[in-house]
Amino acid sequence: MATTLLVIGVLMLSAALVLTFMPLTSSMIFALFGVWAMNRSGYLHVSSSQLMFWLTFTIILLVISRIRGDKAILTANMRRFMAIGGIAGTVVAVAVGATVNTVALGPLAGSAAGALFFFRSRRVAIDRGTFQAVAPALLPMVVTYTLMGITLIGILQ
Repeated sequence: MATTLLVIGVLMLSAALVLTFMPLTSSMIFALFGVWAMNRSGYLHVSSSQLMFWLTFTIILLVISRIRGDKAILTANMRRFMAIGGIAGTVVAVAVGATVNTVALGPLAGSAAGALFFFRSRRVAIDRGTFQAVAPALLPMVVTYTLMGITLIGILQ
């Protein structure tokens, strides 16, 4: 049973990684379920309060995205920049020894830097409307990559 849950967790985290490149907010659900499955398998030790925090945060973001109706649609190229930046931020956060409580700073900085790099490379002016277009895609990516970072930290300890 533990091996089955481990495989399911790895598959869910892999699916979450792929889904961050697509215009869907469901990557958070896959990442959360992957962390939960790996935690239940015994290969990863995450406290129940942390899992509840991320579950609550995921539900709040899903409700907000449904209420908004996902009006702000980003180009696929911009999503790639943000996703690659988020992956890089997660790897850097784990590499420098971030704790489970501070690992979210890496994906946040990486995804924001990816968006900034996209805008600067296209010579687009950054204003309030730009931020309102980026935020609905940025937050689900940050949650997904933070959960992946928590998994990496838990496995490496």
